[in-house]
Amino acid sequence: MNDTTDDPGYIRIEFAKAFRELCERTNNNPSDLRGKIPSDDTLRELVDHLFGGPAWLIRADERSHRRLFRDPIDVEFIKLWREYEERWEPVVRGVAWYDFFGEWEQTEPDPRSGFLRLWESADEDAKV
Repeated sequence: MNDTTDDPGYIRIEFAKAFRELCERTNNNPSDLRGKIPSDDTLRELVDHLFGGPAWLIRADERSHRRLFRDPIDVEFIKLWREYEERWEPVVRGVAWYDFFGEWEQTEPDPRSGFLRLWESADEDAKV
């Protein structure tokens, strides 16, 4: 029997489902997330699932052997993933910080700088 949690299609579906729910629950506004997290345990669980589950698997797979990004790929998945990287990942990562340390990071990270650092790192990895 094949474990679905290792199936690229399943991981993409789980990511899309969790990410769309997150966008819906925050009116597609990442800055709304920080204010809602302390008082909404179900939202925090959703963020923890997204960040520690499908998004983490996709990030790790993208950086290693890119199995999740081989053809055929749904264009909608690529759009969702890039939106997550650009707009949401820094805020979601901040929630993980909050859950771990019980407080918010002292400085608000620039979401574009983290996104660009990831791309630069991936470019360097590709050269090896």
